[in-house]
Parts: sequence; structure tokens; C-alpha cells
Amino acid sequence: MTLTTSVAQLHSDFLQVIDNIRSVGKGILNLENKEFDHSFYEFRTRMKELDRRLGSVIVQEFDYAVTVSCRFRLLDFLTI
Repeated sequence: MTLTTSVAQLHSDFLQVIDNIRSVGKGILNLENKEFDHSFYEFRTRMKELDRRLGSVIVQEFDYAVTVSCRFRLLDFLTI
């Protein structure tokens, strides 16, 4: 799988996670609403997974960049 494909899949998965947490609706203000607690736990779990996957993609790209110049460009790109 290419890095571009990996990043595109990460973006798609991120949008799905955001849609899932938005679907809870206005019930978040109700303290008795356990659906929000479950949805928020799922959100945090999925975000941690996406964070690990993104880190893996960055490490792979850093390893792929064989010159110092390429590595600096990658680091510069990541600060945008």
C-alpha cells in the first residue's frame, strides 16, 4: 500500500469518526444519556488508533527519504 493511499484511508476513517460523534446530537447535555458516554469513548479509542496509524505513515516516509534534504522537507511539510 502506498503512503498516499494510507493517508487517504486515514482521512476517510477520520471523517467517519467525526460523523459518528456528531450523530449523538444534542443529547450530550443530558447527564442521564449514556449513549454519549459510549460514543465519546469510541471516539477517543478510534482517534488514538488513527494517531498511531498516522505516526506509522510519517515514520515510513521518514525512512523512505534517503537524503537529509528530503527529511527536512518532510519535517517542514509536517509543520504546515
